[in-house]
Amino acid sequence: MPVADMLIGPQGHSSDLRRFGELTTTAGNMRRMFEVGDEVAGYRVEAVLGAGGMGEVYRVRHPRLPRSDALKVLRSAHTGDPVVRARFEREADLVAPLVHPNLVRVYDRGVLNDVLWIAMELVPGTDASKIVKQSPGGLDARLVANIVDGVAAALDVAHRHGILHRDVKPANILITPGQDPILPDAVKVTDFGIAQALGDAGAELTSTGTTVGTMRYCSPEQIDGRGVDGRADLYSLAATAFELLTGSSPYDSTSIHGLMTAHMFAEPPRASERNRSLSPAVDAVFAVGLAKDPAQRQPSCLVFAQALRVALFEGRGPVVPPSFVNTPGAPVRNIVPGGYAPEVTHAGTVPTPNAPFQTATPPPWYRRTPVVASVVIAVAAAVGIGGGFAWASGSGLPTPSGVEVKATPKGVEMSWDDVAGASEYLIKEDDKVIRAVSDTSFTYTSPFPGEHTYSVAARSTTKQGSDFSSSDPVEVYLTWGVLGDVAAMYPDLLPATPVSTGGFDGMKCRAEGPKTSDYKPGSLITCAKTDDAEQTEFVVRIGVYADADMASSAAYSETPIDNEDEYNVKSPQNAKGSIQTGEKNGESRSVFIFSGDDEPRSRTFLEVAYPGPKKIKQARELLGRLPF
Repeated sequence: MPVADMLIGPQGHSSDLRRFGELTTTAGNMRRMFEVGDEVAGYRVEAVLGAGGMGEVYRVRHPRLPRSDALKVLRSAHTGDPVVRARFEREADLVAPLVHPNLVRVYDRGVLNDVLWIAMELVPGTDASKIVKQSPGGLDARLVANIVDGVAAALDVAHRHGILHRDVKPANILITPGQDPILPDAVKVTDFGIAQALGDAGAELTSTGTTVGTMRYCSPEQIDGRGVDGRADLYSLAATAFELLTGSSPYDSTSIHGLMTAHMFAEPPRASERNRSLSPAVDAVFAVGLAKDPAQRQPSCLVFAQALRVALFEGRGPVVPPSFVNTPGAPVRNIVPGGYAPEVTHAGTVPTPNAPFQTATPPPWYRRTPVVASVVIAVAAAVGIGGGFAWASGSGLPTPSGVEVKATPKGVEMSWDDVAGASEYLIKEDDKVIRAVSDTSFTYTSPFPGEHTYSVAARSTTKQGSDFSSSDPVEVYLTWGVLGDVAAMYPDLLPATPVSTGGFDGMKCRAEGPKTSDYKPGSLITCAKTDDAEQTEFVVRIGVYADADMASSAAYSETPIDNEDEYNVKSPQNAKGSIQTGEKNGESRSVFIFSGDDEPRSRTFLEVAYPGPKKIKQARELLGRLPF
């Protein structure tokens, strides 16, 4: 289970910790097994990431390579339990041979003074359960499709090697956010602690009568004790995807028995009834993936993922999965509302679906230049939560006063009064130090969504540092990142965040950059309005460049063929410029080019586009109504 790296990140982790105990930052009254600076099997402890009743997790320095790993250790009190010990060792033995970009790597394992340890990959990211909790109505379908693609690729690789995960759920999916909130840098499956080798009769490492897996995502065959194969993981993946899209798991109950009964006998619910933006085609995919009979499900996880992507975006542009589930050189395309998609940036082929699952034991078997709305948090791939990043506090310097914190489209903006004698200030999100700055203001452009507290402490090379200031909670949403200044130029047009619908007429937006045109490099914000059938009604694009000349050149490169020119035009909010209207690349477009003295918007251009020809008047009329 993932553990928050203490350099940057939220205070705790909400994943199911029943096997390693409830991990906390202090580990209750338990004595820590190792401290910062200790050496464990050659690894030097850099930070305590988590501690609980079953074990602890550390960020450690590799003894020879210039990198940090995650080290998971089992408390010596449990090494005498043959079930616990076998499960711990088995996780390393099963996963170590697997090498895939969507799987957390296991590097080594061993025993030190009767303490079992596993060295694992330290992964930047957070888990999917925390992300979906920030969106109770479900995540953006584009993000979900990208997550499911990565998980499906990982599971199919494990299945080809004869390994079942048996505990697929949002908390066991690590996501490394990219600069584009819709396109993660990486998606990785972790926690094979209850994994089983296909056909291994001795692999049922649970107490008698205990069903493995988290019940909300558990397949019927796991519940009733039938033989399982990769289609059990597929069922759990379908249940996970259902929750990511709707904000709730397919089945819920106040009792374990109620959940078991639902998985065994209840018909799969309709995702489109919980999230009205989803089409009935999505329901059909889940009806197969959540089928009670494994033989009626899709033949592989990748086939399920591909079917889901097609159902989500049918008639809305390409359905090619992102590069992190492709072989090297595969094409990279981003799914965006309405059929407008960035160009392919790599050449290659998309891998073919894996062979169907076998009921018998089988043999052993991104990215385009990214977007700029960003969320960043460092997480270790291991088990637990917590840890701390401790800084000395004292009375040498006074605690900074006048601290102001607010969430804006740019990120989390902080300011405070200068402290005499301070050489720098430490910024803390929740209980984690995230930055050291010399100024008395700071904008955190990559906060993770959720409710956080932000505080500041003064430091000096000659005096003892101050305590951290107190802070009220601040609700943080996805931000425009480095394009926050651009979003601020269009406060009535663009939504407050890239994935919200608070902008003009409920548009959803994304940002790309730097973008390369035939003229100058820049960035591009693309917003789309869709109807009830999720068909694109219109698209609004804002090109962003370093100066007015670059913006003007790029705007003219987008100028429609046989265009109609208008000069000395004023927008509804009195912006001055010229307008080009016409047809190009199968769209009806109207482009507003700001006059050179309209700073800073003169380094942008604004374009409206309707799909298809003969809609020039609609495009021009809409441009005349946009609030800018």
